[in-house]
Amino acid sequence: MEKYIEEQFLNYLIPAHIYPTKDKLSYENIMRILTKLGAPERAYVISVNRQADGKYFELAEALDECYGFGFASIMVCSPYLAYIECEQSFGPSDRYIV
Repeated sequence: MEKYIEEQFLNYLIPAHIYPTKDKLSYENIMRILTKLGAPERAYVISVNRQADGKYFELAEALDECYGFGFASIMVCSPYLAYIECEQSFGPSDRYIV
């Protein structure tokens, strides 16, 4: 992990606050966890999908743009909460709530 993330940011990745979701959580459960953790009504999307990249969406719409398409995407809910969907290579994409 250290080789992909600058050392100054490692303190923000506390393992207790990383929720791996691969093969464990449905769209509905991810939405429930984000809401429970305080996600606001809108989220900013960073994505390989050009139609969604760099835009704000309502929370459910932002998850619609990120979830299950196999594109690498980050849905930034707040400075302390995000949903990450990794690029699909084989099987379901790795998914994280951080």
